Amino acid sequence: MDINTKAIGEVVLALLYPWNQNRTCKRSELIVKQNEITQLNKDDVWLVAEAGTATKRLREQQAYGEQLQIALNRALADHPRVEAERDTLQGTFSSQTEQHAQARTTLESLTTDRAKLAAQVDAYRLLLSDYRACLGLHDATG
Repeated sequence: MDINTKAIGEVVLALLYPWNQNRTCKRSELIVKQNEITQLNKDDVWLVAEAGTATKRLREQQAYGEQLQIALNRALADHPRVEAERDTLQGTFSSQTEQHAQARTTLESLTTDRAKLAAQVDAYRLLLSDYRACLGLHDATG
C-alpha cells in the first residue's frame, strides 16, 4: 500500500469510525465498508436514473392530461352548437317527413286517377273498335 492509499484509508476510517481514537481497523472491515460504499454509490446511480425516468413519465402524463383537458374543453364549448344543429336538423327532418307524406298521398291519388283514365281510354278504344266493325271499316285497330 503506498502513501496515498494509506492516507485515503485513514481518512475513510476516521469518517467511518470517529469514536475510534487510535484509528486501527482490520483491513477486511475496511474492504467490507468500501464494498458497501461502492454498492451504495451504484444504488444511488440507479435511483437517480429511476427518478429521472419517473420524472420524464410524469411530464409526459401531465402533457397528455393537458391535451385531454383541452379536447374536453373544446368538446364542452362545441356542445351547445351541436345541440342547436341537432335541433335544427330534427325540425328539417320533421318538415321533410311531412312533405314526403303529402307527396306520397298525391302520388297515390294521381296513380289512382291514371288507372281510372287508362280504364276509360281502354273502354273508349273498345267502343271505337266495335263502332268501326259495325260500320265495316277494316282498320279496326284505331
